[in-house]
Amino acid sequence: MKKLWFVFLLVLGLGSLQAQKDLSQSVSGEGILIPVVQRVQKGQTLADFLPLDKTKFPQSDVDAGVAPEGDYLLQSVYTTDGSKVLIANQMTNNISVFDAQTFTLLNNIDVDNSPYDIAVTDDYAIVSCIFGDKIDVIDLNTMSVVASFDTPAGAQPATVRVSPDQQYAYIACDINDQLERIDLSSMQQLTPFTDFPVFLSSFSYAAANNRYSFKFSSFEISPDGSHIIAVDGENSLVFFDAATGNVDFTVDGVGAASTLGMSGDGSKMAVITTDWNSNVIHCYQIDMTSHSISATTDINGHTLSTYEVAVNMDGSKIYLGISDNSGGLVNFNTGNATIFTNTYTPFWLGTTYDHQYAVSGQYRFSIIDFENEEVTGSNWGHSQTFGCVSPVAYEVAAYDPLRSESVLFYSFSDPSVVTLDGSAVPGSVPEGDAPYRVAISADGSKIVSANALSFNATIMNGEDYSVEGIVELGEDPHAVAISPDGNTAVLGGFDLNTIKIVDVNTQTLVKTVYTGQRPMMINISADNNYAYIGNLKGNSVSIVSLDGENSQLLATIPTAVIGLVYTGMGTRSAVVVDPTGNYIVVAGSFENKVQIIDIAAQAIVKEIPVGDFPLKIAFNSAGDTAVVLNYFDNTFNVLHMDGANTTDLGTFSTGGQYPLRIEYNETNKHFGIIHAGSKNLKEVRSPDWTPQNIASYASYGTPIQVHYDANGVPVVLVMGDGDVPGYLVRAGEAVELPATPDYFDFCVAQNKAVVCMPGPDLLTIVDYSLAPQADFTADTTEVTLSSEVHFTDLSTQNPSSWEWNFEGGTPAVSNEQNPVVSYDELGYYDVSLSVENESGSDEITKTDYIHVVLDEGVEDTGKTPHLRIFPNPGNDRLNLLFPETVKEAQVLLFSAQGKLIRTQKLNMQETSLNIEDLPQGVYFVKVKTKTAGEQVLKFVKE
Repeated sequence: MKKLWFVFLLVLGLGSLQAQKDLSQSVSGEGILIPVVQRVQKGQTLADFLPLDKTKFPQSDVDAGVAPEGDYLLQSVYTTDGSKVLIANQMTNNISVFDAQTFTLLNNIDVDNSPYDIAVTDDYAIVSCIFGDKIDVIDLNTMSVVASFDTPAGAQPATVRVSPDQQYAYIACDINDQLERIDLSSMQQLTPFTDFPVFLSSFSYAAANNRYSFKFSSFEISPDGSHIIAVDGENSLVFFDAATGNVDFTVDGVGAASTLGMSGDGSKMAVITTDWNSNVIHCYQIDMTSHSISATTDINGHTLSTYEVAVNMDGSKIYLGISDNSGGLVNFNTGNATIFTNTYTPFWLGTTYDHQYAVSGQYRFSIIDFENEEVTGSNWGHSQTFGCVSPVAYEVAAYDPLRSESVLFYSFSDPSVVTLDGSAVPGSVPEGDAPYRVAISADGSKIVSANALSFNATIMNGEDYSVEGIVELGEDPHAVAISPDGNTAVLGGFDLNTIKIVDVNTQTLVKTVYTGQRPMMINISADNNYAYIGNLKGNSVSIVSLDGENSQLLATIPTAVIGLVYTGMGTRSAVVVDPTGNYIVVAGSFENKVQIIDIAAQAIVKEIPVGDFPLKIAFNSAGDTAVVLNYFDNTFNVLHMDGANTTDLGTFSTGGQYPLRIEYNETNKHFGIIHAGSKNLKEVRSPDWTPQNIASYASYGTPIQVHYDANGVPVVLVMGDGDVPGYLVRAGEAVELPATPDYFDFCVAQNKAVVCMPGPDLLTIVDYSLAPQADFTADTTEVTLSSEVHFTDLSTQNPSSWEWNFEGGTPAVSNEQNPVVSYDELGYYDVSLSVENESGSDEITKTDYIHVVLDEGVEDTGKTPHLRIFPNPGNDRLNLLFPETVKEAQVLLFSAQGKLIRTQKLNMQETSLNIEDLPQGVYFVKVKTKTAGEQVLKFVKE
């Protein structure tokens, strides 16, 4: 067994997404992997998007943050007095409670598995735990769970609401379409209502961090508490009696509506649906007294993008999130719709407590005045997909769990001035969220992960995997490299255009250096003195001297347009230093060329046209040959490296589809190419560069990266296509990963791999360093009866013990390193070897490895003229007819398995064998004579 270390940067993880889009042909010149909001078809559930049987992992011994943490933020709510904000953390199974004025974290309350939604009364918070099939009730005074109620297994309790009088809580379950009811005064679970429509409305994921979020349809409660109102997703708005569950009223003709909202005074309701075929949004105003459609307005040329709606006080106006990165304000009285392009499409919507303003949550956080039908104020610069609005003040808490887990607190006492007052992180600080890239030092002693969502780096001990320190960086790092001596880590920021230089030994940030936009490719010189930075959005290369707090930018050189492909959660264009340390080679992906920068001259000295979208580049160890992968035309160029005199030796087929990454195999002197499209590894070498089909990984999923271990064996990272979210595959052995991987680093000196899984904030460390790999050979594999076979142990990593098993052999088992074995029966036999040392064990079985034959004449059928046996088949006696020259013979009788049964001498007078006592079957007769030599004949006993 290999040593596997599952190091949780958090305590809980989620598996791979089953519904990720095919991103193989998507590229970006800005380095942004924008979160995708996927439209949910009618009838789809979370099981169509997530592997629900892999939603939780056990806690490990190592946590990169300080428990408890708060991750995968979903729905939130202010308390009724506006003093606190509660947020459901799905992955860490807790509710974070913030002070709404000081933005401090007051408490983390543990609840059941995967909390989704929260509703509050003055005294309680009711939480739906979607994958735990639980409804938890929290006492807001004691900040503890005081009651927990079960739902049917797999029901997925989702949307939560409370009655206006605060006596009842209603929880809609998606899978069984059941509305659970809790009497909060007696803390009793009442008989649920059946056939209640609730459904998954949207599913979002971010490819960069492999994080997802989702939202369910809502329902409303009438102001007097008499009815529960929901759309059925087909054609109707349905009014359920809150006491009996009976349908009292139905408003037909609203289409397959997914969105509804109540006016401030409760007199009107808005219902929204989209005609996807004609790109028209239909908006319906419903009169709550007559239970009928009182007005309609269409928004032509758009579709609904946000399944929420903000409604003003009397229900005459609504605000929507629509397509084309816009918002739309509908006036039912005039039948007009105003389109706002300066807000972007809101990812979430709210209404102020007095219903005078709509709150539009997005990167451009905006306040919309219902009365004047205009944007009154905004605050730009912070993404958000969820939020909640204070019930007593112009205050908002908002966040984007796909790209940052900080909760943002806004206020706008003057709606024309929107202020970001502060931010805070759910859980305890520091956390280690979304380790997007990782690096391990050359000697394996240090591991550094770039934690993109928590804006920090975790430094771990490479021997015992303990966390030595967490370094706050101030922005989301998307790249990391460690100097060859292991003393310095350089991390590339995303938004502030800086690199962070970290002292690994003291775990401190010693210098921030401005380079260019999105410094996301990092190389460090062999002498530890320089960092070479590829600025992805800036299309430039920066040279930085590394000298602790005295580090400084030396030069920035403009390049061709570089970028990334979306495959593998973002694979970037190559900006690499050749092994001589004299040149930087840049893949100008969007311009189909390679540029060579002379480091001493700080200038581009050569440009070479190559294939379509050059992506990755690898050098041989001497640095005189470089191979450039061309992603879109499935080719590679071979360059003879000589600075300004570099030449192109030709363009060759990779033999696969979408060549994603390349690595040089120093042991076997060839280049390994990973194909994400054809899902295989092919190897090429000089002089003919013909691809050799080394291995297919289609049975596992999509391979995205390869390294070679100290023995030249490929170690391949695979994103799983099925129930297993990922694998690390080496020498035919697949290590199952607990979540979807995006990247790994490999330490050749220690034969150790460190894999990033940003979704569940997880690193998996696979230690191949000392564990043996079993193998053996034999001096012969086809042997005659009773001959000796000499076995030789070929196992790696110096095993300390051997356990051989020889089927059909003597001895049958052995603990010698190189045993000698004989075989006494004919046939094919397996050989097994198990080896072990202090770090682990391995075993191998070679099936039908040894073939035992009688002798070279074993195939003789007895048809030679020298000797005959009859009758054949026979029953009681077997007669031999001797040639005239034979006077005497020694006859040996063998079973079909080669076992000697009897020996007898025959002559011209005694020419038969008694075979009455033999069972039926096939036998061999071996006849030895002085004058006619030896013969083997086969006969059958009837």
